[in-house]
Order: sequence, then structure tokens, then C-alpha cells
Amino acid sequence: MKLLLKTLVATALLASVVLNNAAADVKYVNLSALANHDGQEKLGKSYNNLPREQVLSSAKNATPFVIHQNANKKIFVLTSGSYIPNMPDTVNIPLNDYASKIHFFGHIHFETPNNRILGKYSINFEDASSIDVLLDNDSSSSQWNIDDHCCNWRAKDLTKASLAWEDASQSEKRTLIREFVWQNPAPSKKIASIDFVSFKTTANPVLAAITYYTPDGTQPSNCETPTVKSNLDIHIPTATYQSGLGNIKLWADLEYAGQNASGQLLWRLKDFSQIN
Repeated sequence: MKLLLKTLVATALLASVVLNNAAADVKYVNLSALANHDGQEKLGKSYNNLPREQVLSSAKNATPFVIHQNANKKIFVLTSGSYIPNMPDTVNIPLNDYASKIHFFGHIHFETPNNRILGKYSINFEDASSIDVLLDNDSSSSQWNIDDHCCNWRAKDLTKASLAWEDASQSEKRTLIREFVWQNPAPSKKIASIDFVSFKTTANPVLAAITYYTPDGTQPSNCETPTVKSNLDIHIPTATYQSGLGNIKLWADLEYAGQNASGQLLWRLKDFSQIN
């Protein structure tokens, strides 16, 4: 860890930093404690080639996501449906954070009845309000956001969901995962949890991963904010360094270094330390 931080410092001190608008922080929900299915299909297809425990990039949107696996080698969260019995009707996923948008990665396990609402994500806010996001399997709908696990009986990309990953080693009807993006209309409200709900049709809704982005400027008022001094030096009281070993919380001081040939303002990393 110390070597990693020293390497970061050395690299940063040798390079100037171009200041851009602050980007939202990307976060991953670890679903392993809730996972109840290993990705083995009843029809002989499987997700054996789906990488686990590493950051993947969705095929169309390049959104980062992580497939977590528990000790029992379960990777997916399934809710109830007659195709795979004995699954829960609702799975509650704790979040306890702010989100400007949430990327849901999943599909349906077979037997997809068309023109049906198969379930929902209930976004539960800390103030006890909620928003229901329906899982729409109607291929003629403008809100079509979920479909079968293969590539497909109808389409890879849906009206409101796009291909995130598929097993290229399979010659036909490749197993896949799709990405559905929900834009939060109330990003300043803290989300307590998400309910993943099945409406108990013949199909089992499947959730493989969740990535979400925290909004800029909507964190609680007691959080420290960056300070820009009169000489344009910047103090950042807290930041997340996304390393290959996971996220590391840091504070940092940036020293103003003038402008480059294009007129862009430049800063250099002056000092930083890990926050324990």
C-alpha cells in the first residue's frame, strides 16, 4: 500500500494536471451476499466465461461494472418465476448513498412472456418516499428494458437497455447481460435501499451487477468541500483514488502552475495523504 501511494505521488509530481469539471464518483454495489444463482442455465448455456471480481466495461456504453461471487460461487440475484422455482419475490439491496444515475446489469431467465411487466426496482429514499422503475418486457414499448438471457430471440439491444457483455465463444444464442440506465430525478435525496421485485410470471428477473454515480454538489451539507485560495491553490479534503487494489480515500493539495500553450489552467499535486 505504501509503495502504491509513493508511486502515485512520484507520478503526479512529474506531471501537470489540467483542471476539468469535477466528475461524479463511480461506485459498485457488491451483490455477493444476496446472490442466489451460479449462472448455469437449464438449457445447457452457462456464464462460466463471465469474469468475476474485476472491473469490466459494458460493450456499448463503456460503463464499468463488477460481477461479484460469493463462497458458494453464486453470482446472480434471481427473483421468483415459475421457470426456476423457490426464488424470493423481493430482494432488498441496501445502498445508503446518493446517486444521480444507476446502471442495472441483468436479463431474464428464459420463458419471457411478451407484452408483460415482469417486475420492478423500487428505489427507496431515506425520507420514506419511493420511485418504482418497471421491468418492461414488451418489445413494442418505448420502455422495453429487459429480455431473455440469449442474444436474442428478438434483439441484443432493447429500446431502453443495451448489450453489456456476451460470451463470444458461443456460436449462437450467446449468453449475455444487458445494461439499463435509470436517471434519478431526485439526486439530492439519499437512497436507503433498492427492492428488486418479481411479479411472479413464468420468467425469473435476474440482476448481475449495479454501478451508480454519486451526484456533484448534492452530498450532505456537513461534508467538507474543496477550497480554492486567492492564489488559485486548491485543497481537496476528501477524494477517491480508484486503484487496481480498490478505492483509496485521500486528501490532496494542488498548487497552481499557470497556463499551458492552449490557455488551459494547470495544477500540480503538492501534497496528499491517505485518509484512514
